[in-house]
Amino acid sequence: MAYETRKKSTAALNKLGKAMLKKKKKIKKKVKKKMTMKDHEKHHTKKHINLMKKLMKQGKTIEKAHTIAMKEVGK
Repeated sequence: MAYETRKKSTAALNKLGKAMLKKKKKIKKKVKKKMTMKDHEKHHTKKHINLMKKLMKQGKTIEKAHTIAMKEVGK
């Protein structure tokens, strides 16, 4: 009986561990995205950055949003 209980708790911990790893990866992506945008703000206008943010909220990547913003607003 004790073995089965320990086996179940180990399985639960493994699931929890995998969830935490996914969460860490997601957090790392968010931090990287914020750092990229912070660096990008130094070289571009407020209008350009605002358009990029709007496009990224719609699901575009940083690169695609930048390309569109350059065509529409410029630097």
